[in-house]
This record gives sequence, structure tokens and C-alpha cells, in this order.
Amino acid sequence: MLWSYIESGELVYLGDGEFGVEGYPNRLSLETVSGKKRLKVSRKGSDKVSYFESAPE
Repeated sequence: MLWSYIESGELVYLGDGEFGVEGYPNRLSLETVSGKKRLKVSRKGSDKVSYFESAPE
């Protein structure tokens, strides 16, 4: 869990490459940077961002 106590919910596409869970402020998106795939977790209205990267291919 990141920044909340909500443990489950339906993941929905929000547009502009972002996904989220209804009623939950976190936003998820996927990126590729320098050959690494990473999950970006952000919160609408906040500058706080976390990244989770895969091992390079």
C-alpha cells in the first residue's frame, strides 16, 4: 500500500496514460527510461511521486 489504507478496488483507465482506483487519489502510469520499465505512483494535487523499476533487459 502506498499513502493509504485502501487494499483493493477496480483499476480503471483515467486517460492520458494514467490508471487509478475510483475514490482513491493515487495515479499509476508506466514509463520506460534508459531501457528500464518503471511504475510511477503519484497523487493528484501533490508533488509526491514514487517509482518502482524493473531490472534492465
